[in-house]
Order: sequence, then structure tokens, then C-alpha cells
Amino acid sequence: MLVNVIGVLGVVLLLGSFIFSQAAFLNEKIKQSSSKWALHYSIANFLGAGMLAYYAYALNNLIFLVVEGTWSAVGLVAVLQKLPVKKLLGKIT
Repeated sequence: MLVNVIGVLGVVLLLGSFIFSQAAFLNEKIKQSSSKWALHYSIANFLGAGMLAYYAYALNNLIFLVVEGTWSAVGLVAVLQKLPVKKLLGKIT
């Protein structure tokens, strides 16, 4: 039961982030303000793909696991690239 909930939440996050990013791409007004939301989209994308990778693992579906695991890894890279690392480091030092 919990595995199915994780799978559904993963789909909602993944498709939601994709739909919003496409809306930002297609709609110029949203596109201009979308840079501040880029990190949020990337986090939702990463989490959704990660949840679906777990779901695929729980179902023993290797092909689905490889696709979602790769998607999640790429999503993590996107999140890390969008993090304000210089601002965070500046506050620490």
C-alpha cells in the first residue's frame, strides 16, 4: 500500500514539474519569472523520479528502475547546479 502511495506521489511530482516547466517555456510571461522557480521545479523533478525509482525497485522492474534512477541522478545534478552555493559559503565563512 505504501509503495503505491509513493509511486502515485512520484508521478504527481514528476509530471507536475514537467508541466510547469513546459508552461514556463511556452508562455513568455511565465518564462520571465520562471528563473526563481527553476530550483523548485528541479527539486520536484528529482524527488518525483527518486520516488518512482523506489517504486520500480519495489516492483522488481529493472528497466523502469534504470530509467527513473537515471532521471533522478540527472535531476540531482540539476538541483546542485541551481543551489546558491556561493551565497551559502559566504554565510559560513
